[in-house]
Amino acid sequence: MTQLSDFNLSELGIFIGVCGSAIIGILVATQKSKCESVCWGMCKRRVDLVIEEEKLELGINQDNLENPSPPAVNTSV
Repeated sequence: MTQLSDFNLSELGIFIGVCGSAIIGILVATQKSKCESVCWGMCKRRVDLVIEEEKLELGINQDNLENPSPPAVNTSV
């Protein structure tokens, strides 16, 4: 059996930082993908929330869909 080599606090801090960053990255990706549950790597997504977020990014809301305003006409000659 081999023995672990000694390490100092800076190496331990780097290790904890890398592991923490990886875990945070996975959690952020899961949150942004609007997953309801994750089981064995399979993500059950809330597609309605994803579509709603994309509409907000494009500036489309329900009011614009029900009462669309007429396009602006340039009357200057």
